[in-house]
Amino acid sequence: MKKFVQELLILTIVLFTSAQMTSAQKSDTASTQRYNLYMQRHKTFNTVGWVLVVPGAIMVAGGMVSLSNNGIFSDSANTSAAFASIGTLMMLGSIPCFILSGSNARKAALELKTSMVQGPGGVNYALVGIKFSFK
Repeated sequence: MKKFVQELLILTIVLFTSAQMTSAQKSDTASTQRYNLYMQRHKTFNTVGWVLVVPGAIMVAGGMVSLSNNGIFSDSANTSAAFASIGTLMMLGSIPCFILSGSNARKAALELKTSMVQGPGGVNYALVGIKFSFK
């Protein structure tokens, strides 16, 4: 019984000391995590977009040059056309990546504006809200 009471007391102390974070600190931590998540997504989608668009443009240019040099009715025309078509599809596939990148960048900027997240250069951004109620 004595050991049970001691363990219960230790558990209570541990729980109360770990829960001493204020709600503002908890929301700052959550806001920082959301900001970091959106920025990571922004960087990832931006990188994927560029990885698709640059080789796609090179493939289109190479296919077009090959078609113009060899002619449309040559033996390598199908290969050149396929090369240019795949490059076009890669470039079209990069568009959603850039759109998602921009969306996540806007969400990260909004997170900076609406919470006390430490932004670039160590500057804290906060938004003062005023609520008007009309009845």
